[in-house]
Amino acid sequence: MTAGQDLPIRHFDQMAAFASALKALPAQMTRHLYEYEAFGSWECVLRFHDETLRVVHDGRDSVIVVQKSSEKSGPHRQNSWKSIESPIHVQSDSPLPTQEVIARIQRSILA
Repeated sequence: MTAGQDLPIRHFDQMAAFASALKALPAQMTRHLYEYEAFGSWECVLRFHDETLRVVHDGRDSVIVVQKSSEKSGPHRQNSWKSIESPIHVQSDSPLPTQEVIARIQRSILA
């Protein structure tokens, strides 16, 4: 198996761990999109209490943003998403900063 083939496997392993960590909030991942050919970019949509949140990883810019939708139910228009804090800068080969993402999700509900 080549290194390129390992990247999607590593991504989905990290997403499985992230989805498990969300149970403690409790939040649920309701949608996920992974784009290997877009620098490994991905996004997932979460339900947390009455809120819909989106976690977006921009693989080209190596940032993760947590966004909140102004709409209570989907489908969500592209302009309904607003970033709740500044981006998290990540290295392309580093693991998902799960605890930081979860902390931002929690703060978004309190805001």
